[in-house]
Amino acid sequence: MSTFKDKVVLVTGGASGIGYLLGKKSLVKGADHLIIWDINSDLLEDACTKLTDSGYNVFTQKVDVSNPMEVERAAALTLQKFYMVHILF
Repeated sequence: MSTFKDKVVLVTGGASGIGYLLGKKSLVKGADHLIIWDINSDLLEDACTKLTDSGYNVFTQKVDVSNPMEVERAAALTLQKFYMVHILF
């Protein structure tokens, strides 16, 4: 995919480090919404605050991706809210 414009991007482990940078860069490149899944609630809150304060649309969920049931629950909620995810990191 060559463009992020108007896309919904989901980043697992996106509350810090490389995941956070991927999400932020996606927004800078024109993504419409960023969904961040991470296991750390505090980092999720910080990342969401930083990005929304910059004017971006961000949705976060606490998800342990090593737990299949949590992934299924989070995926169902994500699809209910956004219908589809265009890009997954």
